[in-house]
Amino acid sequence: MQGRSIQQRTDATITARGHQVAIRVAHGHLIVDDGFGESRRSRTFHRTDGLNRLVILARDGYISLSATRWLADTGAGFVQLDLSAGARLIATSAGARTSFPALRRTQARAVDDAAGVEVARGLLGLKVSGQRQLLDRLPVDVLQASGSDPRPVLDRQIEIIERAEVIDELLAAEAIAASAYWQAWAPLPIRFPAREASRLPAHWLTFGARASRLTGGPRRATGAGAAILNFLYVLASSEAILAAHQVGLDPDLGIFHRDQENRASLALDMVEAIRPLIDSYALAMLTQRTLSAHDFVETRAGECRVTPRLAEALTGTCELWREAIAPVAEQVANTLARHAASPVPVRSPLTRAQQRATLDGRMPDRRPRVAPARASLPNACRQCGALLTNGRARYCQECQRGRWAAQAARSRRTVADLGNELQDALAEQLYSALRASSDGLTRTQLQRLLNRNVPGDRIQAALSQLADSGRARSERVPAARGRPAQRWTVTGS
Repeated sequence: MQGRSIQQRTDATITARGHQVAIRVAHGHLIVDDGFGESRRSRTFHRTDGLNRLVILARDGYISLSATRWLADTGAGFVQLDLSAGARLIATSAGARTSFPALRRTQARAVDDAAGVEVARGLLGLKVSGQRQLLDRLPVDVLQASGSDPRPVLDRQIEIIERAEVIDELLAAEAIAASAYWQAWAPLPIRFPAREASRLPAHWLTFGARASRLTGGPRRATGAGAAILNFLYVLASSEAILAAHQVGLDPDLGIFHRDQENRASLALDMVEAIRPLIDSYALAMLTQRTLSAHDFVETRAGECRVTPRLAEALTGTCELWREAIAPVAEQVANTLARHAASPVPVRSPLTRAQQRATLDGRMPDRRPRVAPARASLPNACRQCGALLTNGRARYCQECQRGRWAAQAARSRRTVADLGNELQDALAEQLYSALRASSDGLTRTQLQRLLNRNVPGDRIQAALSQLADSGRARSERVPAARGRPAQRWTVTGS
């Protein structure tokens, strides 16, 4: 089926998912064909559209050599994730890579010398300090349900990290802080629609333990909240790999994440510093949005994973993680540069802090041109949690129709209640008129006394209501002008 063609300026990060994804170049434009069935789409991007990241979530398809060159020429990064393997990072591009052999040599030795301790202290200090600040944003009832207050524990570990002299001591303090921190998250409720909550596993309805029931660690999450966090951490890791290349570091040579096959240990080191920012985004999502059971899938082993539709929405946060990891990568590179045996220049290729400082010195009153990155939460239906393409919509079409029907039913009840109130008021007015008359009144006399605009059937209904309640009675009177009549009097008069 022929998909629709879209040509528009991008929001810096685009995602390709579906079957037989095709990424190619035609007439100088990048063409991205992806999607499923009738929702198949074809998007076109020009070199000036500001594309920064291309994230692929598909399992099959191709990317041409001309497309990889197009991405390299425009400075756009390429990331491929495998959702079927728990958001495993498959590949990333190297980006604008720089090489300083002395810096790489210092990085390799840092795990055993003072440079590594300084880097680890800075990264873990940022992490635990950020976690301590985020605890103040947890709902009060969640903190109370978690038991003891974890904030004093983190305050003590921050002090230990500031004066620690060996990496093992830093890691011990970080582990104690992490245990108390995630224990506070455990009672956090996760909102699902009521009709879905009864069918979901019970441990999906709260954040629960950060450790997986399958592995005893954070990998292979078994809860919905942990699955969201794991996917966001993978996105941040991919940005850290690209940032490491750009500042001249090897993303595989870690400082306190030990060497492991097929793992970017240094990227994981740098991600530690921005984990509180990622946790903050996840906390906002879990407390401000209703999730849907269709956002997650459970494998036969019990692992919980995000589905492609939620993963596509979350990839919009890449710009936020890219901006957050940039100063961290530069800090690590410049710290190692100061300990290098041969001179290595202090650089800021990602944040361009040095260039901005120079311009600020020359033009103190200048206005910054680059706005900070902002990542909005995926827009989802407030009732069922379905993801919405319209950023201004609050409900999906199905839930909106249900709300309209309920509103119409309430309106009909309101009109009926108003009619009953008016009928009761008319009956009281008639009762007062009857009490004021010693001989009683006929319906015609009552209508003239009140208002000729009041329909006779309304007056008759009100009189019948008074008769049913025993407050008034009627009796036949001699005919007037040949018309039979009934005189109404108050009971007991």
